[in-house]
Parts: sequence; C-alpha cells; structure tokens
Amino acid sequence: MNLNAIALFIEVAKKESFTQAARALGVSKSHLSSTISELEKSLGVSLLTRTTRKVTLTEAGDRYYRKCIAAFADLSAAQEEVTQSQGKPQGLLRVTAPAAFSETLFTDAIVEVLRAFPDVRIEAVFTDRRVDLIGENFDLALRAGHLKDSTLIAKKVAYSKFILVAGAKYVRGNQPINEVRDLAEHPCLLFGDADEETWTLHAQTSRQSVRATGRFKANSLRAIKQLALLNQGVALLPSLTCEPELSQGKLVRILPQYQSETHPIHLVYSAQRYVTPKLKAALPYFEKVLQKMHGHH
Repeated sequence: MNLNAIALFIEVAKKESFTQAARALGVSKSHLSSTISELEKSLGVSLLTRTTRKVTLTEAGDRYYRKCIAAFADLSAAQEEVTQSQGKPQGLLRVTAPAAFSETLFTDAIVEVLRAFPDVRIEAVFTDRRVDLIGENFDLALRAGHLKDSTLIAKKVAYSKFILVAGAKYVRGNQPINEVRDLAEHPCLLFGDADEETWTLHAQTSRQSVRATGRFKANSLRAIKQLALLNQGVALLPSLTCEPELSQGKLVRILPQYQSETHPIHLVYSAQRYVTPKLKAALPYFEKVLQKMHGHH
C-alpha cells in the first residue's frame, strides 16, 4: 500500500486539478499523473475522471477519497498525539462559529488564547453553514440551537435569544412602537431570503406573532446589524451580538419586555479524536468568555 500515492491522490481530489496539485506538492505533473495511474491500476478501478476543465471523482473515487481523508486524519492525529503528549500546546487550532459572532465574544476568546500560548496559531471560519467538523478538520465549533450529532462532545456555555433593536436616530425620528402589532407599520430588516418573516415574540405571560415586512433582507446577521445601525429599520438580532452597541447607545432595544425563545449555545468538538493539548488549553478560555457574556442577561 503506497501512502505517498494516496497522499498525492487526496491533493488532486481536493484541488480538482493536476496542475494545481502538482504546484502545491512541488512535484511534476507527469509524476503525479503516473503515480495516480499506478494507484488506479493496483486498485483495479478508476478514481478520477479527467476533463479538460477539471478533474472530478468517480463514484468509487469519491468513496475511496472519504475513507482516505479519514485515515489520514487519524494518522496525523496519532502523530500529533505522540509528539504533543510530551507537551505544550502548539500548532494550528481551527475554530468555526456562526457569522454573527465574528466581531464580539468569540474574537475575545481567540485573542486570549493567542496571548496565552505563543506556539498556537488560530484559523477562524465564520459561517452560518452547517460545518462538518470531522470531515473539514475543525478542532472546535460554536453552535446555537439544539444538537443532533452524537459523534460530538458538546458543552453548554450560554443561551442565545433574539431581541428587537433599532438605531437610536431611527427610534427618535419614527412612530413609537408600543406593542408588537405596531411592528407591522415599520420597515423590518429580514434574515434569510423570504420577502416576509413571522416574528414570534415572548413576554413573561404572552406570546405574540407579527408579520415582518421590509425592503431589505440578507443572509448575514452582521449586515442586518449594520443596516440597523444606519437607521434603516427594526432588526431581530441575537442579544449577545448587540451588547457593545446597546451599551454605547448606538442601538436601542425595542419592546424590551419581548424576546424570541432562547436557544442553547454549545462549544462542540469531536468525540472520536484525541483531545490535543492545543484544544485542551484553549477550551477554558472559550468557555470563560462565553459564560461571562452570558452573565449579562
């Protein structure tokens, strides 16, 4: 079994191109091509379909690729486990969180980890897409909402609730909003791609829904917050991500007795992998920052 050939195959499959893979690996394209042909011959299947534009995986190739990626992750984990069990937190820590967290809390924790551990590097991916932790090789994820995946270890660190906010100037210059139904008269900033949303809001004793409509919608909570700060209407945003602007008075809370239902926020990491010193060292920092911010509510 030729591990080197498999490593070359993985790179071509990732890059979907012989040229790019050869460049990344520092080998010649012809060497790459002949090595993979040998691999295909020894397996008795074709792994790649080569077109002029790009290289795609055959069905067998796709299955093989997934298995190989997992095996290589295990090998590198084994190597890391041996070298790192000696020791100190080091290497690249890949973390992911919903986009809305990119400018507040999560970044505070990142800064603390970078300060505390000079040999740790961090790559953060902020996305609202459901990330496959193991397949995409992330060490840690922040997830809002309820979790289904049992191959992951989850620590509940906070709760997220959405609250109504608007820019201070917008609030001063427009009809007051005294009850939920008044929202129908105001431009609402919508999250997602529908032209209207139903906002369900809970107060101590009541629960009310309103049809929110407006002229702006986005798939980014950050963009919605930006427009709220620019006085373009009313937004329904995670309270955690509005903290700084609320305390500075740039955003004002509308109908403060109301909020959306609360969702737990978890820090999540793989149950199948050895917990590396870098992750073990970083976890308490993320927990601390997230619990601290949760204390505000």
